[in-house]
Amino acid sequence: PAQGSTPLSSRTVAQFAVWQTGALPEFAALTAANGVKRRDNGIVRIYGEDMVCGTGESVLHTRRTGNDTYWLDWETGTGINSTGTGLDLASSFNMDWDVINSGEFEADYTSFHEWDLSYPTIVIDGNYELADTGGYGLLIVTGDLKTNGGFFIWYGLVLVGGNIHFDAQNSYFYGAVVTGMDEQLAQSPGTTDIGGSNRNTDIYYAPCRIDDALLSLTGFRPIDNTLVDNWAEWGN
Repeated sequence: PAQGSTPLSSRTVAQFAVWQTGALPEFAALTAANGVKRRDNGIVRIYGEDMVCGTGESVLHTRRTGNDTYWLDWETGTGINSTGTGLDLASSFNMDWDVINSGEFEADYTSFHEWDLSYPTIVIDGNYELADTGGYGLLIVTGDLKTNGGFFIWYGLVLVGGNIHFDAQNSYFYGAVVTGMDEQLAQSPGTTDIGGSNRNTDIYYAPCRIDDALLSLTGFRPIDNTLVDNWAEWGN
């Protein structure tokens, strides 16, 4: 009233969505927040240099916890980082594993979907075993993952809550592999096993495959507990 008859201007700003990018930091070819143990014999090759996408980028070939004393027989790249706890490593991806573990994350598929060149997001609840197959995209297994049979091939990013038991005769991963995400939930996921008699395991860091796997996560994300109401159409 003290301002006279001239109306005061005002505005209200509401945010209903936030832009998110499909990117995760702290990559290595293999990150084992739960530790990784090499079984006797077999061939294990982990490449930190990009030998797939032609970027010339180089990362750590392996990230492990500070108390992980196991070793692998052939790892190439800029080296091994063996510092921090399992929680440190699992949390370094800035991914809320509780959201995924509780089923709140909306995936393209909730069962395994093989050889889909659209690079879908796949979330499998619990333990899972894969044999003589492969595919593309973001593969998330909330429990333990086991590769079996003659071969398993994956192009993209693999995130596992528990451990991975690499037991296929030939396992090939082009992108990145992360195990032990259950460390975020104060659980003990057990140690990942790699190698073994007549087993060949190759993990190639491939940033272009990772980008393809995370592309669908880029875009607007609705903010919880928000509402949009169009008054012009109210009552129509």
